[in-house]
Amino acid sequence: MKRKMAVIVFISLVIMSTYSVYFYYSEFTKKKQGAFVRIFSNHHPGLFKEIALAPGYYYFSGKDSGRIWLGNEKLPGYLLSVVTNGRFDTSGIVLPGSADIKAEKGQLGYIQYPYFLLVNGAKRNIKFGNVDLFTSNGVDTTRFSFDIANPAGDSTFLLRINTFDGLQLAYYTIGETLKLTNVLTTRGLSQLSRDGILLFDEQRKISSYVYFYRNLFVVFDKHKIDSINTLDTVSFALADVGNADSEGKRRKNTPTVSYNYRADISNGNIYILSKARTSLQSNIDRDSVVIDIYSINKKKYTSSMVIPKMYGNEPIQDFRVIYPFMFLLLEGKLIVLII
Repeated sequence: MKRKMAVIVFISLVIMSTYSVYFYYSEFTKKKQGAFVRIFSNHHPGLFKEIALAPGYYYFSGKDSGRIWLGNEKLPGYLLSVVTNGRFDTSGIVLPGSADIKAEKGQLGYIQYPYFLLVNGAKRNIKFGNVDLFTSNGVDTTRFSFDIANPAGDSTFLLRINTFDGLQLAYYTIGETLKLTNVLTTRGLSQLSRDGILLFDEQRKISSYVYFYRNLFVVFDKHKIDSINTLDTVSFALADVGNADSEGKRRKNTPTVSYNYRADISNGNIYILSKARTSLQSNIDRDSVVIDIYSINKKKYTSSMVIPKMYGNEPIQDFRVIYPFMFLLLEGKLIVLII
């Protein structure tokens, strides 16, 4: 009897010790890897429509509450409209004053119907106007180098410019002067800590900036700025730029790890295609991507969805959301999902 009790006690101690080791190892792993828990709903986005695109390199060039706009790098000034009317009709438009602009890398058209902003990527010149009135004007912006832009409602656009204090956002209203904001925050001296994705919610008339390398995005208008943390535990930029060498060149001190890869905003929610993974999420299908959803009103993460990484043999290049539709841009087609 005593031997049986001793065996039982020994086995119990072994089980408890094993569990304790596993528990503390798991906790250590979570802290080391920045583990977090995603909430996946039972609903999965379904294929609603597949739209074939003519040859050319396309990119999302704007959207409003009822349509998205696609630009073609080989056809500057030409935009393709896709309307969310059930049939998803497509039609093309040539922006006024764009016929004399040469095709070059960096040529972008940002549209907030009926206003447009046509950017010459090399010289940083802007042509702007009103599509309905077929008017076009130009402005030389070489005095304040910028790299990305996005609509911000009415005839106003946001530009990300390079200042003495690093990257910052500025409002640019057609026909008026540039107005600098204090939206972007930084940790350390690296400009990469301010690198990210600029968005605009047509329904709510608010803008957002999702940082590439930090667990943070900001939601703002001209009166208020809110910061919301993302799921992962990275609270600082994972890339830093060293001092300039004798030739004025700068090199990265650390490897660049982008966690927030693509993003969009619609109907009060932020959608982020995140690359953040840990070994605790090894059950996620490697042939799929994860898009995390955040509520702007609640200022927190709400759920995640899984969608295929490729359709046919083409990988997803970018996505946009006009709720309840999600548009996936591939090289030769546009996939419409209902979410």
